Parts: sequence; structure tokens; C-alpha cells
Amino acid sequence: MRKALYLLSIVIFISCNTRHSNEKTIGLKEPLNETPEVFEQTKIETELKSFGKRYSENVIEQLFNEAKEKDTDLENLMNDISQIKVSTIDSQEAYNIYKNNNDLYYHKVNDYLRQINDTTLRMEIERIFNISEKSFQSKVSQHERTITSITELSNQLGDHTLALKLLITQQMIINYQNNELPDIKSLRNLEKDYKTLIERTKTKTPK
Repeated sequence: MRKALYLLSIVIFISCNTRHSNEKTIGLKEPLNETPEVFEQTKIETELKSFGKRYSENVIEQLFNEAKEKDTDLENLMNDISQIKVSTIDSQEAYNIYKNNNDLYYHKVNDYLRQINDTTLRMEIERIFNISEKSFQSKVSQHERTITSITELSNQLGDHTLALKLLITQQMIINYQNNELPDIKSLRNLEKDYKTLIERTKTKTPK
């Protein structure tokens, strides 16, 4: 829970700082008010030659990767997040094998119990194994609760990681919007040319 709250505080901190001033930085080498390299005009012109390819790329991940390159703390954080995912799999592997082997055993016990024709004997053996299985479940209860907690924390970490990516890249796209909006003059001239051509076409159309 403390890790989740820590990540949430990072997200809120970054969000607040990026809104106070475009001149501030969050540990980046470049000012936050600069256009992201992902959207450099030369890059866009090149990628426009392959429209389908360009729009199949994940622009949020591209922007976030650029942000990581300019923020060592952010890069370290994401590396730690990747590492804990690997550690989770490794740490749970031994217990999962242990639990699965026991579950398989008790499942097979039921198959054997069904083969006992003597009802009294079957019920007595069944009672013994019900006690045995309950004892096993009690033995692993703390492990199960801990794994459930880890799963919940993993989901929370995933949510906060997505929020982190969205809030950081939001500022980057806002910078692009502010810095790279094309001059409307050429569009208005084009609009004017269309209107002129329409009028000329009308005058040439027979009545």
C-alpha cells in the first residue's frame, strides 16, 4: 500500500508541476516547453510517406520513452517496475509448484475414494482426508493472503504507471500543440481560392 501511495504522490507531483509553468522541468535535460523530438517536423515529413506505418505506432510509448531518456529518476523508476514484475514471477514460482502438487494430490484422492465400494469405509477415509485437506489449507492461508495482497498491489501499480505515462505525455503533447500549430494564413488563402474558382465556374455555367 505504501508503494502504491508513493507512486500516486509522484503522479500528482508531476501533474501539478507541469501545470504551474512551461519553463519548469521534472529532471529533464530539456525544458518542458520544447516540442517533443517525436514530433519534429523532419521526422513527421518522413513518416507521412508511410501513413499506415506511422499511425500503427504507439505515440504515447514513444513520447514516454523520450521523457525517460531525459529524466534519469523516471528511467530508474520504470526499470524498478519492470524488475519487480520479474521478481514476482520468480518469488511465486516455488509456492505455485508446491500448491499445485498438493491440489493435484487431493483431486486424485477423490477419484480413489469413489472407487471404494464399502460405504462405511469410504466415509471414514473421506473424513480423514477432509481433515487433512483442511489442515493443508490452514497451513498455506498466510501464503494465500500474501499472494492476494501482492496481486492487488500489482494491479494498483499498473494503474498508477498508466496514470504516470498519461500525465507526463499530456504535457508533451500540449507543448506540441502550443509550439507547432501551423499558421492559418495559407489555409485561408486556399479557402479564398476555392470561393473564387466557384464563382468563376458559376459564371461559365450556361443558364
